[in-house]
Amino acid sequence: MLSSMNILDASFGQAIFAAIVLWLSSLSVGARATEENIIDTESARIIERHLSAVGGREALEAIHDRYETVSVKTRVGPNKWLESSKKVLYLRKQSSAGARICIREEDVKPKNEVRIFDGESYWQLEEGGKREKRLSGLSVDQFLWEKFIDDPWLHWKETYVGIRYSGVVTLDEKQVDVLFGTYIERKGEIKLYFSRETGLLMRKEDSTVPKRYGKSIPVSPVTTEIEEYTEVRYGGPMDRQFKVKVPIRLKRLVGEMSVSETTLTEVKMNSGLGVNLFVGEHVGGKK
Repeated sequence: MLSSMNILDASFGQAIFAAIVLWLSSLSVGARATEENIIDTESARIIERHLSAVGGREALEAIHDRYETVSVKTRVGPNKWLESSKKVLYLRKQSSAGARICIREEDVKPKNEVRIFDGESYWQLEEGGKREKRLSGLSVDQFLWEKFIDDPWLHWKETYVGIRYSGVVTLDEKQVDVLFGTYIERKGEIKLYFSRETGLLMRKEDSTVPKRYGKSIPVSPVTTEIEEYTEVRYGGPMDRQFKVKVPIRLKRLVGEMSVSETTLTEVKMNSGLGVNLFVGEHVGGKK
């Protein structure tokens, strides 16, 4: 017979497995919108209000590079948390127009690894650059997951499909507008909560899985709570000054269990990141 602690550990292990499956398999970057990807008037209004609340389309489109440092705490037991990772992330638009970006991600902790997307190929440097390998499959999915240079709702047609308005509910004693939908090329549903007071996205509930997985993997819903936004100021074209709000503290839950807490400790926009950070020469000159 399992003790009460063993039962708790087993439930925790199942929750962690579910979170990992969703995290590794989710891919929202580079998807193509379908002709049927249209939304109702109220949903469109809520999305535009969110974009205005974070700074507006013009300010978001003026971002051409982004630098951030990230710290993640992960639950490793019923009452135990561990600072599991520290990362540095560099993002740069491939061109002045469009949403496609180059990415460089550096693991500071636990391993000294670097992953690069140079606009064509995905690479990983290991052992301080002594060993390199090309990324593919789920490794690429993990690398791309939730990496954006501006705001995901600026390019929602490339990420989501079937967005529709549900109504108003109360969340943490605040009224929120609720939207339903899903990711392109996934099945299941996401549920999105936007503050009626500020217009900002507050919470996302994700119970989707890639279509290629069929019905073989049961996954618990993963909830992302955005606990805090901060304002970032930066310069744009013709020396214009802009400011946007970005989420800096996020909590993830599987079911009712909190499994990770993410904090952006530093964020900079348009700091002049050079293209040499992302080119193939950083990975042996290969393309």
